[in-house]
Amino acid sequence: MVTKSASIGKPAKLSKASLTRSGELAQSLMRSARTGMHIVQDGKFVYVSPLFQKLSGCTEEQLLGHIP
Repeated sequence: MVTKSASIGKPAKLSKASLTRSGELAQSLMRSARTGMHIVQDGKFVYVSPLFQKLSGCTEEQLLGHIP
């Protein structure tokens, strides 16, 4: 019997500048989206887009850190 094994390589290391640019791009896309967006981490809001705030009737300060 012949078997073939594939190894999974380590993820590429990204520079701090590259990570910063990626984060800035993601934030820009989420701010300009035509739908309300939010990110929940560990059961709490960690990001809410301006449109999500408008649709929910709450400010960023009222939402961040709270349970949805």
